[in-house]
Amino acid sequence: MNLASLFSRTKPVVSLFHAPASPPSKAALTLLKSLVEARERGEGSGRPVELEVSEGSPTATQLSSILGFRGAEEVGKVVKGSVGAEDAAKLMKKRPESLTRPLVVDWGNGKALVGDECTEAKIRTLVDGI
Repeated sequence: MNLASLFSRTKPVVSLFHAPASPPSKAALTLLKSLVEARERGEGSGRPVELEVSEGSPTATQLSSILGFRGAEEVGKVVKGSVGAEDAAKLMKKRPESLTRPLVVDWGNGKALVGDECTEAKIRTLVDGI
């Protein structure tokens, strides 16, 4: 077995940084679960996807990736009140609630939906693109 075939067999990962008290976050979780379960049953197109749900904050490495996916001009949208990647990391560590949720991340394709972007249509498009 070569390395390329090993990686092609791994499930792509979608993460939800979730706020259980938030109705939009609950809706995103419900939709993501149903899309992932449908793929597991072989319904629709695309291969199975692994859903990771976290009520915690992203790691420093994850945050750096997310900010890279979104671009420098979007840092304050991902971490409210921040003005740069370094500031975002410090602020999130000091005040975890500054992370905008829901936050849905497609790590393999380098895409992230933040807050009010997490609509049913945009989440479906994100998952369909995997």
